[in-house]
Amino acid sequence: MIHHNSTVSHISRIQKNTTFLKECIYVINIGMNDYIYNYFATSPDYRYDSSELYLLEEYTDVLMVQYYRQLKVLYNLGGREVALFGLDQLGCTPLIVKRWPPKGRACKQLLSDVVYVFNNKLKTLVEGLNKDKPDARFTFINTTSILQKKEGKQ
Repeated sequence: MIHHNSTVSHISRIQKNTTFLKECIYVINIGMNDYIYNYFATSPDYRYDSSELYLLEEYTDVLMVQYYRQLKVLYNLGGREVALFGLDQLGCTPLIVKRWPPKGRACKQLLSDVVYVFNNKLKTLVEGLNKDKPDARFTFINTTSILQKKEGKQ
């Protein structure tokens, strides 16, 4: 948000107002690296103790609190149209498949379960934001569901 705030300040000096922000569509896609590098990573280069501090549900709750805070900042800066992408099949990412071979399965099930938990909590967060901020529109985009339909899995 620091970069966004700086950019908005620069543009508002040129435009002399920030009403245009209400017409912008913000696209946000976060969470994947929070799990890959902060929760499941085992390399000392980027190892955090998140998985030792939190159970998976608790860690996801921590992410949702941080996500909410950032979305509130964006709203306070004028953002009113926000598309929030859910996680894709985390267990199918090349890094995860290389690091933890699935042994005959398409993807690591535990990591796919993470996606389900995160996406459900994000959907609930989006519903809450839409109730709390009636002058804004937050849209949850379930990437996993879209891709599964495309692959004929649903």
